[in-house]
Amino acid sequence: HTLEVVALGRGNPLSGGARVAIAGLQYSAAAAAPSYGAGGGPAAAQRMIFGYCGRKDYVDRDGHSWRPATEFVARTGYGTDVVERLLWTTRRTMYIGHTEDEEIYRYGAHGEKFWSNITVAPGRYNVRLHFASTPLHPFLEQDPEGGWKRYVLNVDINGQREIEALDVAKEAGGTFLALTKTIENVAPRHGIIEVLLTGVDGREAILQALEVIPVNE
Repeated sequence: HTLEVVALGRGNPLSGGARVAIAGLQYSAAAAAPSYGAGGGPAAAQRMIFGYCGRKDYVDRDGHSWRPATEFVARTGYGTDVVERLLWTTRRTMYIGHTEDEEIYRYGAHGEKFWSNITVAPGRYNVRLHFASTPLHPFLEQDPEGGWKRYVLNVDINGQREIEALDVAKEAGGTFLALTKTIENVAPRHGIIEVLLTGVDGREAILQALEVIPVNE
């Protein structure tokens, strides 16, 4: 590896100079194992709803608490508001079929590419993803091929492709229907589980909610 530091002779207008100083440098030829950096992170189940802004956790029919999803990343361009671009923070619909917990599916994240880094303790986890295709109106959000807007996506967990070209509405049996996918026995890398969603064929990916649950729970 080569590390190069170049002084450009300019800086923050509030700065009193343009000098660059390096106090020290450390390096190592050691190779880090996939578990390197893993520490005492959360070992309990984590449940989150994307776009949900309630001041209190949502409690589902089984008594589990769901919090607003905050650990996510998207590149939406310089000077843009990721929350505005990525999240549906108002209910898209009231009715969601195939579930007794409709509130989990009424919001969501959407975009060409976004990911969530879930901090966890060492161990094995099941990653459960919740989807629902909730287009506003076929005239407002129309698919390039006509009809309701379609959401087709890939899912990668820690860099490994787990779901390929998932058409949410087709898999669920229609729009406004809940769909759940589970990836089992996932080990964290560097203390996190990365869940990456990417749209396919020019369409957006979506995700309504996410659970990371210890395998023994």
